[in-house]
Amino acid sequence: MARDLQHLLGYDEWRNFTKVIEKAKSACEISGHKIADHFVEVNKMVSLGSGSQREVDDLMLTRYSRYLIAQNGDPKKTRNCFCSDLLCNPNTTSDVKSKLAISISFSVI
Repeated sequence: MARDLQHLLGYDEWRNFTKVIEKAKSACEISGHKIADHFVEVNKMVSLGSGSQREVDDLMLTRYSRYLIAQNGDPKKTRNCFCSDLLCNPNTTSDVKSKLAISISFSVI
């Protein structure tokens, strides 16, 4: 999910991350792929501090869309560069991805 990837790549705010997603969608379209095949809009429930929940927008992402997001992200973010190599490389095993996620305390998408 995009909101999980947001934190994994070092973005604190969703509004900043959506700018990267829009660039990635543009790159997807320019490369001849259908945006809807790689960026699927969904809603999910998140817990609030009061114990209640609310619905937020999110995106289900393919490996290709994660690659585009990582490539269009802020190169100054160390996590972004590191994750772009590991998460987007088709030869990276699930075990390596899991270890990466554990090491920075986030879940792998």
